[in-house]
Amino acid sequence: MFKKMLLLASMALAASAVAIPAVASAEEWGHEGNPIEAPVTIHLTGNIKFEQTGPGSPSMSCPVTANIKLTPGTTGHVTNFGVTNTAGCTGGGALAGCQVESVTSTASEASPWSATLSGGAVGINGFDVTNVYKKAETCPVAGSTVIDGGAGQEAIATPTEGKLCHFVISGTAAGSVDLSGTLTATTCTYEII
Repeated sequence: MFKKMLLLASMALAASAVAIPAVASAEEWGHEGNPIEAPVTIHLTGNIKFEQTGPGSPSMSCPVTANIKLTPGTTGHVTNFGVTNTAGCTGGGALAGCQVESVTSTASEASPWSATLSGGAVGINGFDVTNVYKKAETCPVAGSTVIDGGAGQEAIATPTEGKLCHFVISGTAAGSVDLSGTLTATTCTYEII
């Protein structure tokens, strides 16, 4: 009798183990529903706006391009960030009459900005961008401004619908410069799974 109860208990345990669904693992970079197995690079284009916080604040909006190299799991790096056409930059507030001469960033293969997947968004740390404005009568701030992410500062790239195709950018740099904009991947084949 004891052996029969032990056999029934074992069968019930085995049946319940089969019936319990697998626990989903944490989110990660994916391709066609599977985790990526090797690093891949996503090329993005769009528009980013840098705006000093406060009423009537200076702002500058520019067309940009960026590369994010994803590594298996939840990390990656921004290996390129730049303005595609400085003539396409538009100033607001105190920068309304300014023209951008150049924009440089520290993002490179040798010195990338970190990108970490968390909660369905990509946190970007280590960003550092320098805008240089042409000297002109219409530009009261001719010279350069540095937008430094600094320690603990983060830009957030939030993909729409879990696909790494369209991102909404938000964040604050150097404690007083708001970042906003959108970036779109040139090919839409990667996702968050």
